[in-house]
Order: sequence, then C-alpha cells, then structure tokens
Amino acid sequence: MGNPKIAEEGRRWRLDDARRRRALLVEPAPISGARWIPLADGRFTLVDAHLYAELSKLNWRGGGSRGRYASTIVAGRTTYLHAMILGASADHRNGDTLDNRLQNLRPATQRQQCLNVKSRARKVPFKGIYKKSRNTWGASIRIDGKRVHLGSFASSEDAARAYDEAARREHGEFACVNFPRPGERGALHG
Repeated sequence: MGNPKIAEEGRRWRLDDARRRRALLVEPAPISGARWIPLADGRFTLVDAHLYAELSKLNWRGGGSRGRYASTIVAGRTTYLHAMILGASADHRNGDTLDNRLQNLRPATQRQQCLNVKSRARKVPFKGIYKKSRNTWGASIRIDGKRVHLGSFASSEDAARAYDEAARREHGEFACVNFPRPGERGALHG
C-alpha cells in the first residue's frame, strides 16, 4: 500500500515545486479590462477582469487537441474555460483559443466551430483549393457535408478568391478566408 507519511511528503513537495514554477512565470503585457491566468505549462490565458477573481482560484492547464485550450478538472471531469465562461459550446472569434474574453467568445455548434479553422493543407498555398493539372487550380467548399466544386482557375489566387466568396456566402460570420477583409478571420498560417 505504501507509507502514507511518504506519500503526503511527496504531494507537499510537488505542490511546493508547482508554486515555485508559477512564481517564476513572466506575465504578458497587461490588456485593458482583462487579466492573465497562468497555465501549468507556462503559458497564459486571457479572461475579462471581472471574472478573474473566481477563475484564478482553479488550477488551469492546456487541454484538448494539442493542449490548445485552457482546461481544469471539476468534479472529476475536464472542463474547458471557454465553456465555463459562456455556459455553452463556444467558438473563439479570432482563433486564439487562449483568448477567453467575452468579446472573443460566441455560442457555436460543432459544425460552426469547424468552419472557423485555418487551412490544414501544406502542399497548396490557400484554403479551399487544389491543384488540378500543371496550369489549372480548382476550388471547392463543403456545404451541409457535401463538397461543391466552384470551378477551375488559371491561378491559385483566383481559386482562393472564389473559395472566399463562397465561404462568406455559405458560412457567414464563421467564414475563415484566404484574403480577409477587416473583421474577418484569415485562413492562412503564418
């Protein structure tokens, strides 16, 4: 079973070590109306100042896909910070999953959350396009789970612009486009 005294000493040592690591963290620059909460891995998540006192009492860590979201354990279950704040399934408007201010969160279905993602393809320069032949590019978009071909184009930029227009029309505020206008989310990495 193990010695309870040794187990308690080990737990105390781990807590002291975590407190020392947390004290060494350098908090990012302040943002008006918001506060930073440290995560266990040394990163920080941003929350509205009026929520900080309550949320900072919990121990937050990176969770979800590749540790991109702030999460904690509540009643034995993983709970995500954005869901705790909004009280529902949420999407991050600007794509920064550690920016958990109310202005950056919006209610979203799973399908809507999937629309607001950057391009995953590394072999093509833009989201929603593909190489058809040596001199031709194609553009396509998913609408209600079905792939819709948008046409063939002489350049990757023309194909990307066709995708952007279809994404704006079909996905509305959740569109993640190649050539963003002010207030839109860009699809390109970088």
